[in-house]
Order: sequence, then structure tokens, then C-alpha cells
Amino acid sequence: MAPRGGKAQWVPEGMCYTRGMTEAEAHDPRGTLERGASFAGDYTVVRVIAAGGMGSVYEVVQRNTAQTRALKVLHRWLADDDRVSQRFIDEARLGSRIDSEHVVQVIDAGIAMPEGVPWYVMEYLRGETLEELVTRRGPLPVGEALALFDPIAHAVGAAHRAGIVHCDLKPENLHVAESRRVDAHRTVKVLDFGIAHVLPALKASVEVIMPHGSPGWLAPEQMSHGGHVTLATDVWALGLIAFYALTGGSYWRWFEHYPAILAEIEGAPLDPASVRAASLHRKAQPPPGFDEWFARCVDRDPARRFHDATACLDALRAVLTTAARPSWATPPMGSAHDEPASRVRMLQLALNEGERRGEVEARIRIGEELLAHGATGADVPARTAAAYVARAWSREQSGDRGAALDDARRAAELAPEAPQAHYLLGVLRARRLELAEALDALDRAIDLNPDAIGFLREHGRVAHMLGRYDVALADRRRVIELDPTRADAWLARATTHAALRDLAAADADLTCAIEREPGSVEALRARAAVRVERGDLAGALRDLDHGVARSPGDGRCWFERCRVRRASGDPVGALDDLRRAAALGHPLAAQELRSLGVG
Repeated sequence: MAPRGGKAQWVPEGMCYTRGMTEAEAHDPRGTLERGASFAGDYTVVRVIAAGGMGSVYEVVQRNTAQTRALKVLHRWLADDDRVSQRFIDEARLGSRIDSEHVVQVIDAGIAMPEGVPWYVMEYLRGETLEELVTRRGPLPVGEALALFDPIAHAVGAAHRAGIVHCDLKPENLHVAESRRVDAHRTVKVLDFGIAHVLPALKASVEVIMPHGSPGWLAPEQMSHGGHVTLATDVWALGLIAFYALTGGSYWRWFEHYPAILAEIEGAPLDPASVRAASLHRKAQPPPGFDEWFARCVDRDPARRFHDATACLDALRAVLTTAARPSWATPPMGSAHDEPASRVRMLQLALNEGERRGEVEARIRIGEELLAHGATGADVPARTAAAYVARAWSREQSGDRGAALDDARRAAELAPEAPQAHYLLGVLRARRLELAEALDALDRAIDLNPDAIGFLREHGRVAHMLGRYDVALADRRRVIELDPTRADAWLARATTHAALRDLAAADADLTCAIEREPGSVEALRARAAVRVERGDLAGALRDLDHGVARSPGDGRCWFERCRVRRASGDPVGALDDLRRAAALGHPLAAQELRSLGVG
């Protein structure tokens, strides 16, 4: 933070510079902004939307675009607390790091001087929170809940892939907004990353220093000092949110009473969701299969929960999809359908309907019954195999790897001429490091479709892992011939050239990758490593200079530049880079600083 009242102003990375403001423009004596007040030279205050523990949110109009926006300003009395101010600033930064349209977009940010009060501007959302929706309407139908949890899965899954744990997921922070897309009436935006935790590189958890958040939605590890937040921390909250949406109320008996709910979270028996819903006289019961899913979310041991939001919500999608399945998916048995021919005709109609609706489980069940009746016409084996492929991908993403591999084997067995089935089998075996078997399956996929870029890329990757560099080089050469615009194809071939010690060819390939994707820090780092091997320290240093300029938050670039500077005879610059890498969480940099006895 800049000194209070000084000229220097801290501005979040990638945000707009704050224009000079008087104290009157920033805050009135009551700590709120008046209707019609000017803010930051470009915003006119319309009204107060809400006030929370950290700040107030206002509806404003951005003058230069005439667009309605939402302005969030830290409470004036909290601005002198550097830790609170930093949390507020991090909230603006973190949202911009998550690659999802279902996270509220931050448009502008800065510091209101001279008081040093941070603020940021977001897109303005029309609609209501999930809490308001359920309070107004009661339990959501299964189909509607399914539609709302898909965007939640996208947003929280993207956050988890970026190493960000929200830590305060609750219905109040899920905004059911009007959609601007013609194919969707509503969407969901995830709000308030104010107490989110960023997991350091190579670490699966971060210690809780001070408990924060709303008790009714917090996981046990968030309730005390020394607990460790992981991606599974958000999974606990997602289980409770799904229960709330489907039953119309909280899972906890003492939701409004803090000491009682704390005792319940930490020690009371965790009843199955359906039992708890019945005992609390909730307005609706969760659907079949929900109890098992809920138990894998709300488990006091984080290791027994779903690993992350993607696995959690993929499994929920399967439960809700099955529950929403209509009666057509299982044609009735009876006198009218006892004749095998009649039954087959009914099943064929049901299979067509299942494909139209995208019902994977129904398609598998119906397809297998058709095959049992000897009905192999109308591409029944291939169509059933396609359903197995779809389910295998879903099971793999949810962490059910054994079942995913079984589905892939069945797909390849049903449709031996379907390249996608063999490709899937190869991918799943490679993920289990069954590399020889993976390469065999990918060989078959490429025999059936020699010019599929995805098949060639995976075949080349596995061949490289097996040390069959000649095969990998041929695959990667063919990918470049098919699409020379792909930077990742040149980068992959450079990796194989480097393994073969053809450093000149690797350098040339990496140059092509950088030409096609000038912002690729990965390619710059790789070319720097090759140039170090070639003895071109000046060239390597230029590449790493570009890397730290393009990605100043990447500790690996700083650490690698430290090593090159040291080799180039610049110990002072090397130490500066080492300190920067350690500050960004690079584990080897921190270890080396400790061994040197410097900070």
C-alpha cells in the first residue's frame, strides 16, 4: 500500500490508474456515497445496493460508456488495516485470474486518495441471489437445479484449476442473473472472492491463520487456527448449497445459532441428506442417488471428499440427470410388448429419443438390451459405443478411473472400427502410465484416422514418454504439416529434438512457436534452457527478460533467470531474482535462500 496522503498510488495489475479525487468525492462523513456523487472522475453514484462486513456496493453509471456498473468500496474505517486492505485488493485481482464467464467481471480498480481507500468496479448484475430465489420460490425442481449448477461448476472448477479456493461459497454469493445469450434465459455468477486462498505452487493446502466466512457453509478445517484449506474445502460448501437448493432449507438444525452450529459441524452425527430433510420437515426431498453424492461432499475428512469442484459437480450432474429422466427412457414390459420384435421396435425408438435428449445412461442401457436381443442393425453397436465413450470421459473427470477404463474397453469392443473409442482407451491408459498399452490403442486409432491431429499429438506424447523419440518426431512433424499455425505443435517437436540432443533444431522450432504465439512464456523458458545448453547465455537472458516482463508473477521465470545471471557473472542480479522467485512461492528459490543464509 502507498503511504497515506502521498502521491504514489498502488493500482492492481491490469487495472486502470486512479484519477485524483478529493476526500469529499471518495467518502462523505458517514462513510457512504451520496446519490449523484462523482467517483474517480468517471462514475456517478445512483444508489446503495448493499453493505457488508468489508465494504459497500453501489449502483453507478460509467460516464464514458453510459453503462450501469457496480462499485465496491472498502469501509473507510478499515482502510488503515493493511491486511484487510490487501484482502480487498486480492478480491479484485483473483476474479480476473479465473477463466470463466460465470465469475463476476472486474472492470476497473484503484485507490481513493488521500485516504488510501481501495475500490473496484464490476459488471452490474440484474436478477437475484440463489438465497433470494429459494426464499421466494421454495425448493427448485431437479431440472432447474441442474441448469443452475452447470455454470457454478464452470466457475468454481476454473477457480480450482487456477489454484484458487473460494472459501466462502454460499447461496448469497451465487447470483442468478439475466443472461445476454439468446440460448439461455438465466445464468449464474459466482461473487465475492474476498477471503479466497491461493494454493502455492506444488502445495495442495494452505494453513488457516484466521477463520473467516459464514459458519453455516464453512468446512470443519476452516473453523479453527491451524486447519488446512484445500480444493475439497469448497466441495463441503457445494454439498450444503445443493441440499439447500433442492430441499428449500439448510442442512443444519441450528443454522442461526453460532455456538450450536459450530458444535453440530464439528461433532454431531452427519445424517444422510434424505433423513435430515425429513427430520427437519423440509419442503422437498432430495432425489434418488443424492444421499451418496452428499456424503462424499460433507465428510469431515477432506481426503474422503471429491477432490475438487469439477469432480463434485460432474457427479451431481449425473445424479440430477438421472432423476430428471422421463419415463420414455425405460419402455414398459407387458403383454403388448412381450414379443421380441415389438420390444426391439420400442427400444429402437427409445434409443433415438435418448440420443436426441443427450441421455447417456439411458442410451447405454437401451443399447445393451438391443444387443442382447441380437439387434445389430441401424448402427446399434456404434451408437452404444458412443454413449460409453461419453460416460467414460465423465467418469474419468469425476475420479472414477476404474469405471472409466471399463467403459472405454467396452466401447472399443463394441465398435472396433471407431477410432474415437481406441483413442479414449489410449488416453486413459496413458494417464495410468500404462504406456505400452496406451501406444497400442493409439496405433489403432491412427490406423483408422491417420490425419486426426488430436490422435497424433497424444501418440507423439506417449511415444516421447517411452523414449521412442523417432516415433514421437514423426508424429510431431505430421501435426505441423497438417496445421503449421499451432504454437504448441512446434513446442512439442522442440522437446523431442532436445531429447535427441539436436539443439539447433530445438532452438529453431521454439523460435517458430514464439513467432506464432508471442506471449508464450512456456516457449520463452524452453528456448532459454536450450540456449543455455548451447552456451548462448546472452540469448537465454534475453528470453527470460521477455518472460518476466510478460508474466511477472511466474516464479519459474525469475528462478531460471537467476541461474543464467549467476552463470553470466552477475551475482547481484542473480540474488535479486532469487529473492523475487522466493517471494512468488518458488520452493527451490526459498530453499536456496535459506541455504545461503540471506532473506
